[in-house]
Amino acid sequence: MARDFASASISCGSDTTIDDCLSGGGSLGIWINVDSVGGGAGGFVQQKRGSSGNVGWFHRVENASGATMDLKFFNGFTTDGRWVTTSRDITTGTWYFVGWSYNSDSTTNDPILYLNTVKKTVGSGLTENLAPTGAPSSDAANTFIIGDYITAGQYFDGKLGHNSMWSSQCTDNEMLAMAHGIPPFVINNSSLTIYNPLHGNDSPEGDYIAQTSKGTLTNTTKSTGPPVELLENYL
Repeated sequence: MARDFASASISCGSDTTIDDCLSGGGSLGIWINVDSVGGGAGGFVQQKRGSSGNVGWFHRVENASGATMDLKFFNGFTTDGRWVTTSRDITTGTWYFVGWSYNSDSTTNDPILYLNTVKKTVGSGLTENLAPTGAPSSDAANTFIIGDYITAGQYFDGKLGHNSMWSSQCTDNEMLAMAHGIPPFVINNSSLTIYNPLHGNDSPEGDYIAQTSKGTLTNTTKSTGPPVELLENYL
C-alpha cells in the first residue's frame, strides 16, 4: 500500500537521528507515482529545508511537459547546489523507485540518482544546474517533511511509499535491490535512520527503525502501492 498526496503532507519532526544525514555521506529512498507536477514550481517529495535561504536539502518533480517531468535535487551551501535530470524521466501514472546518494562535505561532490534500476550521474543522466560554493548548511533546525514544502503550495500530487533515509551512502547493489522491491529496512539496516512504510494503516505514520520520527498526517489517504515485497515476509 501507499499514501495518496495532493495538498497533503507528513511531518516527521527533526530528531537528532535524522539531522544532517548527508554530512559525511547519506542516502534517501522513496517510491513515487506522479499524477501531475504538483503545486507551485513543482511538488516536493522529501525535504528537510528551512523556510528561506540556502539551508537543508530537498528533491522534487518540476519542469513538466505534458505527462513527463524532471527530478531535481537541492543542497544548501553558501551558494546552493542544484542538480536536475537531463531528460524528463518521470511519467505520470507510473511507479518509480527514487534513491539519492550524496556527501555534502565538499562542493566538488555530486549526488547520484538511482531511478528504478538506472544509475544516473553528472554527465550521464544528471546535469549540475548550479554549482555549490562555500560551506554546507546544517538542516538540524528543519523539519523532515514528506510530500510538501515547509510552507503550503508546492505539494506533491500523487502517491508515495516506503520513505527512508540512511546515514551512509548505499551501494549500487543496495539501491538496485530496493528498485527490485526489497523493503528498505532489509537494506543496510545498521545506518537506516528512518523508515516510514506509508501503508496508510497508522496515524501517526509509524517509524519502524528508531521510533523517534513518526509522521503527523495532513490530508493523506490510503492507496494502492508500489511493487515492494510484504514487510511480513521479513519479520
